[in-house]
Amino acid sequence: MASEFIFEIEDNPVPIVLIFKKMLENALSNRDHAQTARAIDGSFSLVSSTDPQSLTITVDGSTIRLKHGVSKQSKIIIRLDFARMSEPGYKPRITGLFKHPLFAYKVGKFLSFPPSNWADNAK
Repeated sequence: MASEFIFEIEDNPVPIVLIFKKMLENALSNRDHAQTARAIDGSFSLVSSTDPQSLTITVDGSTIRLKHGVSKQSKIIIRLDFARMSEPGYKPRITGLFKHPLFAYKVGKFLSFPPSNWADNAK
């Protein structure tokens, strides 16, 4: 499934871009998660609440672009603690939620990575 998506990253990417690229590649091997990704059209940014890290993810059909920083084209900006984002009940702060609620909902599902099994982790 992940092979149907094309990832584009900047030259000399910062670590957070490489980390999210790998996380997305793994998640998109799940058929349901790939379907969620195809429903997104646009850009959103993730900004760390604990340090200066940030990245923008743009999903356009089967192309996913990752770039450091916050793009002016981002429909929503999600401020979160990257170390806590997978904790149950953790709530990030979202700018643009009321302007783009459906997009924010889809991005939320997209960022809820499916659990991996031991075979996926071994790869």
